[in-house]
Amino acid sequence: ALELLSKESKTPARNAIIKDNKLVIEPSPLLKEFLLDLVNYGLTRFDNEFGFFITPFKLYRNYTKVQALNAFNKEFNMNHKLRGTIIGLNNGNDTFCFVGLKKDKLKQERTNYKDKFLDSKTFQWESENNTTLDNQIGQSLLRTKTVHLFVRKADEEDDIALPFTYFGTGKFTNCRQSKVISTSGGITKENDTLLFDIVLDEEVPLEYRDDFEVPESSN
Repeated sequence: ALELLSKESKTPARNAIIKDNKLVIEPSPLLKEFLLDLVNYGLTRFDNEFGFFITPFKLYRNYTKVQALNAFNKEFNMNHKLRGTIIGLNNGNDTFCFVGLKKDKLKQERTNYKDKFLDSKTFQWESENNTTLDNQIGQSLLRTKTVHLFVRKADEEDDIALPFTYFGTGKFTNCRQSKVISTSGGITKENDTLLFDIVLDEEVPLEYRDDFEVPESSN
């Protein structure tokens, strides 16, 4: 290959010379433009997927519950992965909310929560059953300083469990008492819950609004 590219061969390549025992190639303008585009594309893609970010999570990347908990704190109770809300991380300051917008049929018949985007900066989130302003779970939620919101559009797709998309940090606001209807063993009952508006620090980008049913802002 070196011989073919050098001027010493019988059919030398254009713009290729041997200098100080090294092969030096001057690419044509067209090839140079192509190579620069290729390198810039690779760097941009790498930065997008693996680039630096200040928090433990990258905005709009996908995570499972276990991945998220490991990224935040490697020491965690394995029961956490079975719950949709992880309260009391970082000395009680952080709460993780894992939300599925469209429940599978079995879950939807059992409990139908009022979780949804109200606009591109606000997510309405309902606590788990039997949460009140006065009990331990309710008080822990009210003391939360930072909410980490993870949302998936459905629990499964083609029988494969979907990961959660990270929508960043926010604050619990507008707490009000609510009730959710749940069914278990053919018995239907009302359960106390708390309803919050999570005001996000970052507005949801346009490319995510259709998939996650984000309505247009009223402003």
